[in-house]
Amino acid sequence: MKPLNTFLSILVCILMFLAGTFAGALYQENRSKETTETDFVEFNQDSIQDHIVSIEDYLQFRKEMIETDRKDSVFKAMPEIALVNILYNFGTELSQYEIVNIYESNTAAYNKILEGAKTKEIVDSLNNIDVHSNSTKRENIIPKVSL
Repeated sequence: MKPLNTFLSILVCILMFLAGTFAGALYQENRSKETTETDFVEFNQDSIQDHIVSIEDYLQFRKEMIETDRKDSVFKAMPEIALVNILYNFGTELSQYEIVNIYESNTAAYNKILEGAKTKEIVDSLNNIDVHSNSTKRENIIPKVSL
């Protein structure tokens, strides 16, 4: 019985190979028919002329690009405390360009916030100094100036 099973297995494999080859040939033939039939497309000369870019368009594009780069630079250089304040007051759904517009429209106010934050940082650092553990004499910190 074993030789019969082996023979049937080989026969089934050969038949499957032939069926696959035949199906592939039919697919390739149908595909080649699709590619040989070409559709002719008419180009409307007016629609082509609408897409020609003028010198003014290039200059406008360049101006917009320069403005975008400037706003990117402002956003990157903006103090973190100002960014936090804007996001806290206006929400986190703002684009970076909206944030820059808000920041630039209120630069003086945000500079005051930054100064206040720096002052608070200095005061906090002074409050953290342990006066009793500092054994350095005052004379060594600030040298005396003789006139």
